[in-house]
Amino acid sequence: MYVSYAGLPLGRLGPAGKAFIKAFSKFFHLKKGELPPPYAVYQAQGAQIMLEAIKRSNGTRASVTSQISRTKVKNGIMGTFHFDKNGDIVPTRRSASTSSAATRASPVFRRHPQR
Repeated sequence: MYVSYAGLPLGRLGPAGKAFIKAFSKFFHLKKGELPPPYAVYQAQGAQIMLEAIKRSNGTRASVTSQISRTKVKNGIMGTFHFDKNGDIVPTRRSASTSSAATRASPVFRRHPQR
């Protein structure tokens, strides 16, 4: 079985991503070696983009939207990227994993009993 998702595995993020994971883990008292939920990292990057776009805008929705589309992130939590004319991240970041009988017991693949 193949599982794919947008983005990089957390262990492959650059220095800013690793610093975010470290601060997040400390703030939420995660156990040593425990990683935050993957999408928390991407949500944080999205929040930074949104706040910077608001700061650069004239305050209208159209201006904020325009500023988001002009965003160019350099060495951010998710690395260096920008948005294309369709709003997609360039360069594209996708990851895939495979599952075998040995890994099906992981929480991602575990089926919960019906109640």
